[in-house]
Amino acid sequence: MAAKLMKAEPALSPASCLMDEAIELVLQDRSPYPDRASFLDHDMPDLAKWIARAFDDDKAVVLVWPDGSSRVLQPGERIPAPAPSAALSESGSGIDLPAA
Repeated sequence: MAAKLMKAEPALSPASCLMDEAIELVLQDRSPYPDRASFLDHDMPDLAKWIARAFDDDKAVVLVWPDGSSRVLQPGERIPAPAPSAALSESGSGIDLPAA
């Protein structure tokens, strides 16, 4: 008897999983996310470019971490710095996001 080879499904990114959940919630009229939001993984290549593109289109961004936690960024908010640095202590720099 020949064994049937099965292709493994590619693993979905945390942002893809959360977007799928958000779609289900929209269908139930229970979505906590802004309309037309872009769901992005926090560690994706060129993240700043994708956030800027979404903001240019006046879309919110749902930034998603590997554990599934997320943060909604609205157009006009400053993009969080990837790590603390001395530059954050300078006047006019830093993170102007409200506490989640």
